Amino acid sequence: IACCHNAFIFGGAERITLDIIQYLSASGEKYNVFLFAPEFAQENFSQDVIQKFRWFKTRNRSKEKSEDIEKLIKEHKIDVLVEVVSHIKNVKKIKQRTGVKVIHANHGIPFWQFYSIIDHYSQDAPTKRSMCNLYRKFWWETLGNARRKAIRRTRRNYIESDVYTVLCDAYKTETCQVLGISPEKSHIHVINNSEKQVENLNLQKENIILYCGRFSYNDKRLDRLIRIWARIENQLPEWRLQLVGDGPERT
Repeated sequence: IACCHNAFIFGGAERITLDIIQYLSASGEKYNVFLFAPEFAQENFSQDVIQKFRWFKTRNRSKEKSEDIEKLIKEHKIDVLVEVVSHIKNVKKIKQRTGVKVIHANHGIPFWQFYSIIDHYSQDAPTKRSMCNLYRKFWWETLGNARRKAIRRTRRNYIESDVYTVLCDAYKTETCQVLGISPEKSHIHVINNSEKQVENLNLQKENIILYCGRFSYNDKRLDRLIRIWARIENQLPEWRLQLVGDGPERT
């Protein structure tokens, strides 16, 4: 089994990949697990975790990355390739030439690409109301072109995969409705985010609403959380909001 990430640094998608590998390791079956990514941060992981994978670095550009992955699939006789959020170019041809089965794991909301498209094409700062920025907003957001492009990308990923996974039943329902496919006949499957059982709970502690994650506007939208908290803060005097994380908008 090979898991392919855009980068294996340490975030939610990486944690779920690690949880799945832990599960496979504990199942009693023998699995050889490979990790393909253009960028690693092995210093963020324990030696035990590092040893569970066979790590292979690929090139970053789409075409070269695809060539590297196909070569690795052939060399190591990979049976199952898991695309975690990332998209691999020429997946259909890779499947034909290697016989590999492909799982596309959508670790996010349906059609999340909408936000990355908006972010990519909004090059000017949000506060700069330049004509170029206003045109981009009108073309991609107001006219719905970003939404349509996100749907096309999701449809492509769905068609190219043998299994397409989402995080909850509501996401499956929405994806099927928008793509116009039958939930019963689709190859969309729900795999909820895993949570390990916590023992020895300590309930004698402060009342804290805790956010842990990346500080990134286009996919995390911390501004919404802060606005919600501002509306209810006075109703919860014994509680406080705490934000923990890092990212491009930490400051």
